[in-house]
Amino acid sequence: MIKLFLHLGFYISFLCSFTSSYAQNKSNLSFHKGFHLLTIDKNEAIHHLTEAIVLDSGNAEAYYYRGLIYYKLEKLDLALQDFDLALRYDSTLSIVHIYKGFTYRNQGMMEDAVNEFNVYLTSNPSDTSAYSYILRGKWKQQSGDFEGAEDDYDIAVALKPIEEKYYYHRFLSMYNKKAYLMALKEIDKVLALNSEFYGYYFYKGNTLFYLGRYEESIEFYNKSLSFNDYNADAYFQRGQAYELLNVHPEAIESYNMAIIMNPNDGVYYSKRGNSKYTHGDKMGACDDWDHANTLGYYEDYEKMKKLCN
Repeated sequence: MIKLFLHLGFYISFLCSFTSSYAQNKSNLSFHKGFHLLTIDKNEAIHHLTEAIVLDSGNAEAYYYRGLIYYKLEKLDLALQDFDLALRYDSTLSIVHIYKGFTYRNQGMMEDAVNEFNVYLTSNPSDTSAYSYILRGKWKQQSGDFEGAEDDYDIAVALKPIEEKYYYHRFLSMYNKKAYLMALKEIDKVLALNSEFYGYYFYKGNTLFYLGRYEESIEFYNKSLSFNDYNADAYFQRGQAYELLNVHPEAIESYNMAIIMNPNDGVYYSKRGNSKYTHGDKMGACDDWDHANTLGYYEDYEKMKKLCN
């Protein structure tokens, strides 16, 4: 009788082990089906990943990839639920923290987003992709923590010293907090790595403009336009620089080009009106100020009432 119970116990144990192993194998099969459908059919992918989870509730990767799909579909609460479950069943799956950060960011929860990036970076201090530091820096910058953002950009640049975009992000942080002298040095580093992108010359022109170095700013607006002559903002900024130098014919010409490319921006007409008036064209100035008003730009409205009526 004892032998019978021993055999029965062994059989039950074997059967449980076999059933568990069979369920895991089936779960893995469903997972792989879902994984291969990630970019082909998101709904079918969710179906197979859910099937994998039903068969094995501890399948961390199935939760992670289903969470990714929910994230892409902007079902952010469902994405967070799956990311949390993925980490519950496999705490070493640290990449999940990056996507939790993305999800919190899209929900406007910037502090939680930064915390998730911090967790990832703590778990992966040797991550030499530098991308995670850029991500965390960007969210810090959006939250107004410019110093913290620059610290992360510094790390990214140290890890990848030939990546222009990392210098560019660091430049933007300095530029946005109006540290123009520092920003000027940084944009020069960007241009040393890529001297053919018109946008970098445009930003250098803007930086020089805000430093009051108008003649130099015109030089870089011209350089930007030599790479891409269809850029209304560059013509407009060049017009402002000429206007501040009291070179009004060139200012008006630049404003003309900006208006041709973007005829619906009231500020372009208003600024051109200012140059026309200073240059002695009162009628043209009044027409421009009036048109700026019709487009919803009222900065020179009082001036127009006083001078044009």
